[in-house]
Amino acid sequence: MEGTESKTAFMFERVSPQEDLTDRTQQFTDLTDKIAAIDDALEKKIQKIVVEDDSKGKVINAIVEEAKEQKTKSIALLETVEEEIEKLVSSYNEQVDAIKSQSMMITYREMMYSTSPFGNVPKGPPYK
Repeated sequence: MEGTESKTAFMFERVSPQEDLTDRTQQFTDLTDKIAAIDDALEKKIQKIVVEDDSKGKVINAIVEEAKEQKTKSIALLETVEEEIEKLVSSYNEQVDAIKSQSMMITYREMMYSTSPFGNVPKGPPYK
């Protein structure tokens, strides 16, 4: 054998198929939708009490205003939570996908012969 040279090749191979996990977001958004529905039901109950009882006064008005403010804050918070959930699920999806790929380093030797049992074969790779 004439001249053996050690070479290294780096590869990044997928070892498991990619799958989309963004559907997991729906599980969380269903929960935030339930919370929003509870907030809405509470506000409707307060309005119903005010209308049915024909309630008036500073205390009743303060309760109604506080309920409206709480609902507004709750909606803003739930929107923020949903945005964060989408970001987290997207990040989770990327992390799982990264785990399904593996980097590999392969070291090999290229052997070149000056003479061949098959006759006069040019020295070197066949693609030259």
